[in-house]
Amino acid sequence: MDVELLSLIVFVLVVLLILSFVIYRMYLHIKGSQPCVSLTASQKYFYGSLCQVSARRALVLSNVNIMQLSSFQPCCSRWSSDYRKIKAQKFDFVICRLGDFKPLAVIEYEGDKSPNKLTDDIEKICIESRLQVHRIAASSVARLDELDGLLFPADVARFVRLDNGLQVPARCASKDVEGVKV
Repeated sequence: MDVELLSLIVFVLVVLLILSFVIYRMYLHIKGSQPCVSLTASQKYFYGSLCQVSARRALVLSNVNIMQLSSFQPCCSRWSSDYRKIKAQKFDFVICRLGDFKPLAVIEYEGDKSPNKLTDDIEKICIESRLQVHRIAASSVARLDELDGLLFPADVARFVRLDNGLQVPARCASKDVEGVKV
C-alpha cells in the first residue's frame, strides 16, 4: 500500500512539474511576441518625417535589434559577455533599400531621454560593416530638406523650404503653393 501511495505522489509531482514548465514556456512565448518598446510621441513624429523623406526610395524600420541586420558583423564571440551586451542593444531607426531590404543607414534619434543609446563600440562596428550611422537631434526633425540631403545625398533635393517655413516637394516649388509664391 505504501508503494502505491508513493508512486501516486511521484506521478502527481511529475505531472505538476511538466505542467508548470509548459505554462512557463507559454508565458515566455506570449511575452516575447509583444513589442517591448513603443515609440514616444516625438519618435512617432520623427518616424513620420523619415517616411516622408524616404518615400518610394527606402523603407524605415524602428526599434530594430542589432543582431537582426545581416550586414552587422560583431567582432566578438557568441559566447562572450560583450556579445550579450551588443545583442541587447537596439537601433532607433534603420533605413533599408526597397528591393532587397539591405540596410543603408542607422539613425540614432537624439530627442528623447532613452536609456538605449548607441555606444561608441557599436558605432565603430557599424562603420566597419559599411553601415552609415547618423545621430539626428530633435531640433532637425521638421527640416525635411536637411534630412533628405543627409540620408540621400546622391539624389536631387526633393523638398524646398518656402519663406513662411512650409516645406513642399521640389516639383511643386516653382508653382504657386496656396497663394504663396516662391
